[in-house]
Amino acid sequence: MQPVGFPATSSSDDYWNMRNNAGLYGTARRGDSFVTPPAPSGADWCPAKHTPIRTQPVIPTPTPPASAISTASANLLSNNKSRGSQACCVYLLNRSCLALQVECLTTVTAGQILQQIADAPCEPGLGQDACLVFAVWIANADFELQLEPGRAPYEVYKVWTELVNAYCTLPVPLVGEPKLILQRNVTLGEEEERAICQRNSSVLELLYHEARCNVLDGRYPVTEHVALRLAAFQAAIELEGQSACDVLADKAGHYLPHRHIKSSFFGQSIEKKLVQEYKDLLMCRCTDKHSLMRDYLDVCRKLVFYGSAFFEGALDSFFGSRDVVVAINRRGLHILTKDGRLEGSYLFSINQYPPLFNWDYGRPVQKGLEPCLYVSDGYMSSHQIFSKQSFLMDKMLMVLQPSKL
Repeated sequence: MQPVGFPATSSSDDYWNMRNNAGLYGTARRGDSFVTPPAPSGADWCPAKHTPIRTQPVIPTPTPPASAISTASANLLSNNKSRGSQACCVYLLNRSCLALQVECLTTVTAGQILQQIADAPCEPGLGQDACLVFAVWIANADFELQLEPGRAPYEVYKVWTELVNAYCTLPVPLVGEPKLILQRNVTLGEEEERAICQRNSSVLELLYHEARCNVLDGRYPVTEHVALRLAAFQAAIELEGQSACDVLADKAGHYLPHRHIKSSFFGQSIEKKLVQEYKDLLMCRCTDKHSLMRDYLDVCRKLVFYGSAFFEGALDSFFGSRDVVVAINRRGLHILTKDGRLEGSYLFSINQYPPLFNWDYGRPVQKGLEPCLYVSDGYMSSHQIFSKQSFLMDKMLMVLQPSKL
């Protein structure tokens, strides 16, 4: 039986190729075309060759607007009814793909998909911890949404174009076919995550791959010192503790964010610094793979924006408006500047929720204006963020209030 995805399964190579041609925060490269190949046959697990470029996640899922189902959606619906049990493809961030057998592709919910992954007796072997740590996301090159457990992915898929147009500011939206991905649940607490990683190595590995992608893609902006430390951990994991300094020097771009490769014009080269960091790591740390993954995640958890949902916006200030990325997690709201397609730099945070932290959602008073999110730290500092996604930010903040966790 050939797996069927939303709206049709493409190979995992095709999916990661699509993600690699996507802008980090939702702006796709113009002029690229993504062709969906025929559905793959054979094994359920399909290794991919490309590390994904992550697009902007926005959660929780808004209620889809009322609209007619597209011709493609209607065709999928009729095909699903005639085929019976089918395979729903869910992509993992370790560059593999899982095909799950579902009875009705159009009515299965994200929670049911997640539970089936947890119940799977073979790989990835996450167990019931999967329901606590991860969530099902739906994404294409323009947009990404974490699905609520009771939401049917097909209901979001059939209005995907309307959602992209409503929440993305793109000159020419590249509305490709969305895919389902298993990623970290934004509402997960760090202490709970740390405890689960101690007992479940399968969960640990997927969280490591997600954090690694976030660092290398520039979604988690880090200093050179932190980047070198994380690169040494990654090299020790992939090289299994071998003394392969020549490999590190030749492939520094595989282990370091692009911004740090570009910045090494003066002084000691970044390649030499990476080799030295790797040597120091081998001398003083255990080279057990899972131990190194825990150390990698411990460094990432020190970043205030770790595990955030990311949104686009424009920050209004005394010096004018500047494009920013708004990161929201259980610690608070954080502002990252957008310095290029793949990198951002950390600007500031409001690290406490009510009563000190407060916000308000402002609807546009006339057509053509964007909605606004007013945020304040409870003292003298307040900010205005204009964005099509202000409503989603407001809903995310309401979900993450301490009283609701």
